[in-house]
Amino acid sequence: IDFKQTSPNPLDYKSVFSDQEGRYQFSENGEFNIKYTLSQVASKPNFSPVSKTLDLNQDNSYTKVNDIIMERKQEKMIIKGKVIQATTQNPLSGVKVVFNTKRDGIETMEISGTTDSNGEFKLEKDLAMRSEIQGDIVLSKPRFQKVTKTIILNQKNEYQINAGTIEMVGERILGKISGIVKEKANNSPLTAVQIDINSYSPTRIQKKEFTVSDGTFSSSIDMEYGIEYKFAISISKSNFDIVQLSKVLNSENNYEINLEVYLEREGTLGEVFGRAVQATDGSPLNNVESLVSINSPEYQSSTDISNVEGKFVNRVKVLKGKEYTGTITLKKKNYEAVKKNIQLGETSNNYKL
Repeated sequence: IDFKQTSPNPLDYKSVFSDQEGRYQFSENGEFNIKYTLSQVASKPNFSPVSKTLDLNQDNSYTKVNDIIMERKQEKMIIKGKVIQATTQNPLSGVKVVFNTKRDGIETMEISGTTDSNGEFKLEKDLAMRSEIQGDIVLSKPRFQKVTKTIILNQKNEYQINAGTIEMVGERILGKISGIVKEKANNSPLTAVQIDINSYSPTRIQKKEFTVSDGTFSSSIDMEYGIEYKFAISISKSNFDIVQLSKVLNSENNYEINLEVYLEREGTLGEVFGRAVQATDGSPLNNVESLVSINSPEYQSSTDISNVEGKFVNRVKVLKGKEYTGTITLKKKNYEAVKKNIQLGETSNNYKL
């Protein structure tokens, strides 16, 4: 507390400090029968200063009891950051973000918010300044593991902090691809049909199943919730045309799909195969979807997904002795699609291109 005499003549006095109980005392020699006017300014870091004018005279015996009430300065606390899924590095929306502080096990403050479509959040609160605020950011989202991160706010960072990018992991779930395979000509179930299930996004998955006596099959796949998995499914049996399918498992279909597939005995198989690479440096590109379309009424389109070496193979239904034209289209997220004309024939390339 700083004291200055303003009347009868300006004079600065020594400052005094409050003790642990907040009490203070100021005394100075003066002359009787003179009215003294003092200015008093109380100051403390993180608090707003308090000023008062005091009159000391013979009427109050030159003694004054003056309590001072101080208020902490107000600051805007800002906590921001971004939440992503650890496996895919994709932003997570709808994550509940809570910041809370505790003292002696008792919660003293809590503010909350939710991540937007970009996975970003921003928590704001006006609060009284103090030397330091320590608390926990708690992130929660259904079917994801909860994440807690401790942060410290103080004058050094102006009570504003960027918590950075925080990763969350989805719970493990059991996906399922099942179905039935029949012969198209007579609608009868086919046994011992080979089902090859492959995915290269976001992780490599390879499964092989066979149909049982009633033509059904089922494959359980370990997955992480919140991720979309793309599968290339090849269905084959000796003396039958191969069927290739492209399917997606995600939260929208509850990571389960059921297929009904018909195989034909007619025709033979041609192949359109190759390797997808990065144009700039020639490095292989996986998870590229290849789609072959043939200009023929008896042909259905064929899809495949390139592996880690960038290789893809599209098997196409052809009839011997005929020439076929069509296109192959390669697509991958964040890349420009590539489309090429193709020709398959028995004499030109033995239906392999």
